[in-house]
Amino acid sequence: MNSFFELFGDVPLRTLFADWRPKPLAEEDGAWLNFPPADFRRWAREFPRHSFDGIPSAPNQKNNPSFLLSQTHRVWLSSSLVARQADPAGTLVDFGSYPFVVPLALRRYFNYGGPIVATAIQPLPAEAIAILKNYSIDIELLDLDPHVADGTGQGPPRRLARPDESVDTVTMFHVIEHLYHPMDALREAFRLLKKGGRLIIATDNAMMLGTLQNYVSDYGYVFEPVSSTAAMTFNDWRGHVRFFTAADLTTMLGAAGFAVAEHGFEEVFYDVFHDDYFVDAKPRMQGWRKKILQSHRQFGNDLFIVGIKGSPSDVRSATTRSEPPGLTRGIMSSKPFRMLARLQKLSLAKSKGPSR
Repeated sequence: MNSFFELFGDVPLRTLFADWRPKPLAEEDGAWLNFPPADFRRWAREFPRHSFDGIPSAPNQKNNPSFLLSQTHRVWLSSSLVARQADPAGTLVDFGSYPFVVPLALRRYFNYGGPIVATAIQPLPAEAIAILKNYSIDIELLDLDPHVADGTGQGPPRRLARPDESVDTVTMFHVIEHLYHPMDALREAFRLLKKGGRLIIATDNAMMLGTLQNYVSDYGYVFEPVSSTAAMTFNDWRGHVRFFTAADLTTMLGAAGFAVAEHGFEEVFYDVFHDDYFVDAKPRMQGWRKKILQSHRQFGNDLFIVGIKGSPSDVRSATTRSEPPGLTRGIMSSKPFRMLARLQKLSLAKSKGPSR
């Protein structure tokens, strides 16, 4: 995979950024951007609004949208990825699940039939537990970042009260970027998963094209304003701690014992599709970004990676469902994967010893 410099190093910046004004995307752009189908958008609009599904007010909103409506595109990408990768009858644990939109989409839209466990870092009201129980979603407390004090001195457990190798799929959707010490969560996922089980992670892509835009525009930040990050806020909605590249996550999954099966990139849109909830719900994109992203998906703002508990040979023999539009594959032949082959073998050998 070529670097940005290798691809565009000879292009003058004024030429590269010439088409700067955002324009509405055409209907056919929805295919390469993997927009949710019309029936999923309708499902999101018609799904009941629950007490735990809310977002802060913002100038671009109207009619108080829910988290599900605000992040319909991201929820579609995450839940459809699980539907493609996971055993539909297997046990699934969603780490850091609040506000539970992916488990709810799996249950109600994809008709996922296996047990679903959603973890939270603090106790939920009885009403919320009852609502989730109605969807056959169980809640268990889990501290994904136990080395960070929670202020009470009595945080939730560091491990789920479940046996080793008892789970088929573990998911972490936009959670890992909020953790100071994410290796603990990856190791807990490895402990829980059966051999051949899958860990599915999605997070912001550190190599997203938006960081270049922020840099050349002199907005005063590269990723996001510091006021919304963990540098200035520390509460139940802890801000982002860091962003990761595909190479970062490959290294981390290898160190936790996983063989990496697949990775890919997407460009996620927020606060779109629903005209009755957002002032301007039409997806838009600058021409220069569209031109680059159509051909070079590695610069999208979202990254996903799938790890399998097993050897690289298990990965080569694993099968997945049909690939959605815009998916970028190929990590098995990438340089980071080859560099980690020895590390993965060592980690897998250690995992055969006594359980921790």
